[in-house]
Amino acid sequence: MWNKKFKSNLLQNYCIVWGQIFRNTIAYQYKKKLENFEKMLFFQKWTKWVLIDSE
Repeated sequence: MWNKKFKSNLLQNYCIVWGQIFRNTIAYQYKKKLENFEKMLFFQKWTKWVLIDSE
């Protein structure tokens, strides 16, 4: 009885931990992509300003 309960708790904790790791990696990758996207947008704006200024 106790052994079965212990195993199910262990499995539950294992799933929770993996869920958090999975969520964190997705959030991290999403954040990285967002940062890169913002940098790209900034770079595009900056190049437009430079081109407009140079005309």
